[in-house]
Amino acid sequence: WMDNIPSNQQAIFSSCGCPPPTTNEAAISANGSTTFCEGGNVVLTVASSGLTYQWKNGGAISGATNQSFTATSSGSYQCDVSNACGTTSSNTIAVSEISSPTAAQALISAGGPTTICFGGSVVLTVATSGLIYQWRYGGSTISGATNQSFAATASGEYQCDVSNSCGDTTSNIISVTVNNAPSASQAAITANGSTTICNGANVVLTVASSGLTYQWKKNGTAISGATNQSYSATTSGSYKCNVSNSCGTTTSNIISVTVGNGPTAAEAMISAGGATSFCIGGNVVLSVATSGLTYQWKNGGTIISGATSQSFTTTASGTYTCDVSNSCGTTTSNSIIVTVNPGPSASEAAITAAGSTTICKGNNVVELTVASSGLTYQWKKGGNIINGATLQSFSASTTGTYKCNVSNSCGTTTSNSISITVNPSPTSSISQAPCSGGAVLLTCSYTPASGVTFKWKKAGTTISGATNSTYSATQSATYKCIVTITATGCTKASAGSEVTITCKSGDAANDNKVIVYPNPTSDYFNVSTAQLDPQGVIYIYDLTGRLVESHEVSGGEIKIGETLSNGVYFLKITLNNETQQVIKLVKNF
Repeated sequence: WMDNIPSNQQAIFSSCGCPPPTTNEAAISANGSTTFCEGGNVVLTVASSGLTYQWKNGGAISGATNQSFTATSSGSYQCDVSNACGTTSSNTIAVSEISSPTAAQALISAGGPTTICFGGSVVLTVATSGLIYQWRYGGSTISGATNQSFAATASGEYQCDVSNSCGDTTSNIISVTVNNAPSASQAAITANGSTTICNGANVVLTVASSGLTYQWKKNGTAISGATNQSYSATTSGSYKCNVSNSCGTTTSNIISVTVGNGPTAAEAMISAGGATSFCIGGNVVLSVATSGLTYQWKNGGTIISGATSQSFTTTASGTYTCDVSNSCGTTTSNSIIVTVNPGPSASEAAITAAGSTTICKGNNVVELTVASSGLTYQWKKGGNIINGATLQSFSASTTGTYKCNVSNSCGTTTSNSISITVNPSPTSSISQAPCSGGAVLLTCSYTPASGVTFKWKKAGTTISGATNSTYSATQSATYKCIVTITATGCTKASAGSEVTITCKSGDAANDNKVIVYPNPTSDYFNVSTAQLDPQGVIYIYDLTGRLVESHEVSGGEIKIGETLSNGVYFLKITLNNETQQVIKLVKNF
């Protein structure tokens, strides 16, 4: 048994005659688990009774001197067991008092940024290992998430229930944000007004969500410097925006902007749906090239009340235009001239005569003319159509009342009437007597028998003072007799009569039937008429052809020329209006 006594006590035992407690006697044991929760305990007991005891937990526990000791806190417990011969220290029993995890033990932290992009993750970890873990998301248990760490991949609030055998503690909360590229709704763009604007105006385009990165584009091309949430568009095009965050880029919807001006000349062009020249009662439809605008028709620059449609039907002459408008302005169209034609007017159909309407037959005509050209004409005389008279002018040569039916495509107008009077012209012819005394007596035969005047011409030149029906030609030349009817002024020139002087002054014709003496004389002439036919007549003419005396043949001798002034005369003997003989007479010569 000596072997059960500790060596340090064996000497004591030898000296005092009894042994100290053996290790078996001093052995301590627990009546249950030496690990317990806060508020629990375990009873430790020394194997042998009847001894002296001093419990220790690193040091003597005051008052703990019984065979048993109730441990209520963690520590390394043993007991010094004594008798009169000595003390033996028991074995050591470790006692653990366990509490539920503390907030510090349950604290969770992130292993990186808690704002991540879609497809990424962040690792969350409980501070203390060796515990029991149950991770939660938004307050709900995450199935299978029972490790000290958890990889979060979705936006939300994360925490962990941390447990041991004595209880659990819920950790702090960590919010994780998972960002996507901007959504379509975030990237959506809208306009602050109409996207059809006028030149010089603008429309503001705005991305729905702020706090992002923006790049505006027009027709697919980036607009330099256009990197704000809003963009003011001033030109036509298709606009969109690339909207970005750290996780990507989303392209917005497209907004088309149209920048307009007032209507173009081509849009405002007007045209006629038919002929623009028509008769009274007709019409023509004028139309603007482009529909969907605002219209105001005008005639001669004056607004036509109520004429505000794309087309306008006109029945009146004028110069038509249309003011064509949109929200950006007004353009005046080209002009179209419309002519509404009546039949010819009275002034257009009026006829006039070029000169007197009283003329002489055979000498001239009256030129009648319609005022307006370019029409259709039918001349009439006395209401009867003149065949072939269809020109603007007509030469009237007979007495009558003339007018003209003047027509165009829209009707006929009858002109005023003009009465033409054609007076008869006289007739005239020249007969020559045989040359006698260096002269040829010319006699003008004429009609009418009265009311006429005479004028003689030699080689086309009027002979001064020769105004009788006879003229004594003393020079060879061509002579004409011009007869004029006093009442009408109608004149007729005879055919030219060629005169050749073949005798000398004082010569008598070879077939003289009378004798005149004295010749020359200063008083009177004796004329022997014994050989003349009693039906004959003697005429005496001066040099101008004026008849100064006439005598009937008596069959004897007669005196003539007593009253004649000094000068040269011609004696003409006629029978049945035919000249039988011409004798030159000279008085006081």
